[in-house]
Formats: sequence, structure tokens, C-alpha cells
Amino acid sequence: MINCSFSKFSRLLLTISYFVCSLACAREHTDVDQNIDAIKFQQEVHGVREFKLKNGMALLLIPDTRQIAVTTHLIYRSGSSKEKYGQKGLAHLLEHLLLIESGANVKKNFQGHISDFRVKGITNFDFTDYQTWPGSDTKTLKFALQYSSSMMASFNATPEQLEQAKRQVINERENTGAGRFNFLLREATSNLFTWHAYGRDPVGIPSDLQNLTLSDMQEFWYQHYRPENATLIISGKYDEADVLNTVLQLFGPISEARYEEKPIVTVEPPQNGEREIVLLRKTTAPYAIISYRAVDINHPDAAAMDLLSRVLLSAERTKNDFSDLEKIKSTRASYMLLQQAGLLMFGIDFQYGISEGIFKTKFIDVLENLPKQPVTEQAFLKAKKAAARDHMHITENSDELAFKLLTFIAGGNWQRYFTLQQDIQNYDLTQLQKKGEEWITSSNRLAITLREPVRR
Repeated sequence: MINCSFSKFSRLLLTISYFVCSLACAREHTDVDQNIDAIKFQQEVHGVREFKLKNGMALLLIPDTRQIAVTTHLIYRSGSSKEKYGQKGLAHLLEHLLLIESGANVKKNFQGHISDFRVKGITNFDFTDYQTWPGSDTKTLKFALQYSSSMMASFNATPEQLEQAKRQVINERENTGAGRFNFLLREATSNLFTWHAYGRDPVGIPSDLQNLTLSDMQEFWYQHYRPENATLIISGKYDEADVLNTVLQLFGPISEARYEEKPIVTVEPPQNGEREIVLLRKTTAPYAIISYRAVDINHPDAAAMDLLSRVLLSAERTKNDFSDLEKIKSTRASYMLLQQAGLLMFGIDFQYGISEGIFKTKFIDVLENLPKQPVTEQAFLKAKKAAARDHMHITENSDELAFKLLTFIAGGNWQRYFTLQQDIQNYDLTQLQKKGEEWITSSNRLAITLREPVRR
């Protein structure tokens, strides 16, 4: 583990993974060949150009001359699933801590850029992403890349900043818990994954968050915020030669950590039995989420998750079951692709003051009636056309495509987004029916409902 002292020195890159550091830690910097060949072009897929630096960091460029500005993402393939026992929320807390630390650096050294610069962090099960909007100015783009590279190159957070980050995260947990869907989604994942780390809420829990130390932050940063675990995405309107030179100048000198990350080996067992949870909250309209476990992001049948999410709540299937629609505000269907798992989720939002029981039963019956009411050819083709339209919309906007690629980078292969679209269009109706009957069953179901307590 980390031995933390209060003296200030640079961290040397050793052959082992652990290190001695202080409140100010820096990765070793090496001299790099400033020739542009030091960034190696790898491939181009559907307009996305991939480069690789010698230190292992990947660079994806998504040119879009229709845009007037640039967006950047720096994604690390480490999220809440990489946390140790007793550290729930560490990855998310580190995200907030680094934003606070970097924000202080911006105010101190880059006053002239603040009005043109925005940044946002996201922590998920499989990744943490830092997105910046530097606008259209070349100097501000360089500043944004300086901002992102400094986060990777050094850790300079203070105990005071850590306490500030803890307050932010605990407040965020309380605020997101007020929203019904987010609250139920948090409860759903914790009950769907009782063995796997996906059962941990990325936001964290207060007791673990309060006990995390600056040493814990430094250790996680050293192990995961390293070039070979990162991908930088730049999308929008820019000069490629200038961008490559700037990236080489700022990220090239950061040495790879050579940290050997242990893979997650825990396998969640089959559910083998329906699960139902009812949560009570005063003055709330009923809301229910019905979830089914499916397959991971790289599985050939991941395409079926997309198609099933489109056909199971189609008007064709629900018109006879939801005749009393005035009592239902809305329904929603979605799916979650993760590196080691997948979920199909269906939500139903009820009007305030009604008894949701009979409608939830109808809702489940519609979903699980595939053996008696198979997916029709018409609904199947309509779902494929909808998927194709969504894909076209995403690829026409470089910012949306960059954001979409985050999940697939975390899954280990950004090109998987494009091959998944091909899989969807090539998927067979017979196979879709088979997967639907396999996944959408009572034995694989988690029904979780939020409603008011029953008045006696």
C-alpha cells in the first residue's frame, strides 16, 4: 500500500506497482521524439481515426467540419467495479477530487480561459470520463488538453480538497436519490448483482466515503490514471496536425505505469427465481422498473437486447393490455451494456394516487408473453429501421458519437459500437424470439416498485 509522507518529491517509476508519494505526486516524465511519427496511426473506421502514443495512450479523432467547436473526452477504463472492499464510491470521489484540484489550478494559472472553458466528470461501473468544451479557439483547446494531461501526470490534492469532494458526493447521492428512476435503478443493480462488483452503486455510500483517505485516492489514481489505461477523444472542427503535435507535447512525456491490473474474476450466478422489492416513500406517484439480466457488451447476442427493448413495448403488443392508459403517465424501455454483464430494463410511470398493482401485473404479462405472442416480422423490421435511424443520427453528430463510444471503450473495443450496429441489422427473427423467451422470464425477473405506504 502507499506510504504517505508530507515531504514533496517526484514519484519515480519503479518496476513494481506500489510507490512512495506525498501530497504532491507526479508520474515520471521521459524525453520524447517530437517528430509526429511518435504518434502512430493505427486505423480508420467509419471516419474515426485511431492513433497510439508510445506510452500506450490511445487517441481517437472524430473530425466534423459542420461543428464550430471542439469537444474532448479523457476516459479511464476504471470505474466503481475496480474498488476494494470498504471503498464504495472511491472512483466517483476521486473524480470530484480531481475536478476540484484542477479547478483551483485553473483559477490560479489560467484566468483568461475560464469564461471559454467547461468541464464535466462521469463515473460509471466500468469507466471514469472527463469531458471538456474548449470552444473553437485553438489556444483554449491547447489549454483543455493541458488541463487533462496534468490530471494524468500528477496528483496534488490537499486534505481540505478531499473533504470538499466528500461533501459534494454525499450531497449528490441525496439529490439523485430524490429522482424516482435513479433511485430505483440504484436499488435494481444492487439486487441484480449480489456477487459481482456491479452491485456497488458508483455514487458510493456515506460510511465508506467518510473513511476514505488521501492515501486511498493516491493509490487508486496511480493504479488506474495511467496512459495505457486511457483514451483521449477529440471531436469537432480542428486542425489534425496541430492536434497531434499538441497531444504529443503534453501527453507523450508521461511514462506508462507498467501496473499489472488484476482482472475481475467474480461471475454472477444465474438468478434462478423471481425477485420483487417494494419500497415506500410518502407523497410519491408509483413507479416500477422490471429488469432482466442478459449478456455483456461483446457478446454476439447483445444485438438482441437493442431489438427487444424496441419491440416489447410497441403499440402492436400493448394496445389491448393498456386500454386504461389515462392512469399511466409513460412507459420506457432501455438496456445497459457493461463489460461483464447486460441488463434489459422496462419502466412504468403511474399517475399519482392510483393502485399500481393491477397495471404492473399487466405490464409484466405483456413483457413475458413472448411464447404466446411472438415478435412479428413487421415489428422486427420496424425495430431494425429505428435502430438504423438512431445510428445515422449519432454518426451525423461527432459529439454524440464520441459520447456513445465511451461505453465501448470501457468494454475493451471502441469498434464494437459499429460492429454492434451491423449485428443488429443482420440479426435473425428466430434467434431474437429464442433469446427473448430465454431472458424475459419470471425466473430472471427483478420487479422493483416505489409507492406510498398503504393508509390504514
